Amino acid sequence: MKVLWVDDSIRTYLRHFLGPFYINRCIVNLAQNNDEAEEYLREEYDIIITDIRHPIGSKYEHYEFTDAIKAGIILFNEIIKTKHPNTPCLFFTVRAEKEIPSEIMHNQNVYYLQKFVGLSNTSLFDTASLIIKKDKEKLYEYPELDVIKNNIINLDFKDINNELVEYLSKNPQLMYKLSSRKFEELIASLLKNQGYIVELTKRTRDGGKDIYITDKSGIGTFCYIVECKKYRPDRPVGVEIVRSLYGVVEAERVNAGILITTSNYTKPATDFQMTIGHRLKLKDFNDIKKILQLNLK
Repeated sequence: MKVLWVDDSIRTYLRHFLGPFYINRCIVNLAQNNDEAEEYLREEYDIIITDIRHPIGSKYEHYEFTDAIKAGIILFNEIIKTKHPNTPCLFFTVRAEKEIPSEIMHNQNVYYLQKFVGLSNTSLFDTASLIIKKDKEKLYEYPELDVIKNNIINLDFKDINNELVEYLSKNPQLMYKLSSRKFEELIASLLKNQGYIVELTKRTRDGGKDIYITDKSGIGTFCYIVECKKYRPDRPVGVEIVRSLYGVVEAERVNAGILITTSNYTKPATDFQMTIGHRLKLKDFNDIKKILQLNLK
């Protein structure tokens, strides 16, 4: 892997991210400003990593701005997009969704990885490797990373809205990038759109009940408890959680319980559900995809 990395902090607090690149025998050229980057970009690279806030360099001082916020944008527009249009560019920055213009975020070769305290030293190398391999599925599912691709502005929406529902219906794997709370809010919104009366429990509340839903019909009122588990695909929900939810259903004397997960279920979990029948329903990733599609109609 041959990498160009543009960031004036690379030799200080970002040094610990370099280790995995060197261990894996990558060629990494380090530039602290756009002048140095332009010199290095006479060569070809597998990926270009850049911050948005770094020194502009003397050649581009005619641009009017008061700080370094646009240096990475100028680097992309003036050099990368014109001379290396097929080379993926990874913005490694703090708030790319606010600092990168939408026309750049829509570019097929633009990604970003958010800087935050606690990010492991292998995160940047792992992300760059998956981008180069064009392994989008693993890239989106990779734990701890906040990777944003194409026109996805921010998966951590303050409000679950139709735009998010529509995007997730086309890209359901991106549910793995939602926080657990946002996943609960998504499910609550989808159920509400289906005509149920929905009550999302408080964030601090626990005990196997994330959502109460009520269904009123001509023959009566039915109440259900919904528990949401945003798990990785390789982490199935076990029988303990299924048993626990059934215990809550019995204790609260509601009509039934529904367990919804982005993963699937172990055989003991599905075997136990079969003994309960209609009193407990298990919904997995494929079921959520169907619900997302229903919400588009």
